[in-house]
Amino acid sequence: MDFVEQERRPGDQVVAVDIAGHVYLLRGWASTWGITTRLTMLRDSERSASRTWVVYTLPTRLRALAPDLYEYLSPPRYQPVRVFPSTVGGGEIHVLRHDSSQND
Repeated sequence: MDFVEQERRPGDQVVAVDIAGHVYLLRGWASTWGITTRLTMLRDSERSASRTWVVYTLPTRLRALAPDLYEYLSPPRYQPVRVFPSTVGGGEIHVLRHDSSQND
């Protein structure tokens, strides 16, 4: 996603969750973005970065697939940065960010 690539700083980690990961893998960002549905992988990314960006879609699916991860992404730990509209109901792209200097 161009927005995240423009906003990220050196040392930031970007993690695409669930279906969003597959989409961005096809876009060629797999070498610089992590992809997960597991909370443990997200926590590992947080430990190695000053800021961690998360991109996901279909929150209803994410909540059913990984309820612990979905809850973990809630404020104040992760702050919503932007929501991009979609043509599929519930398919908006959510961009969140965790700043370890403020939220740990």
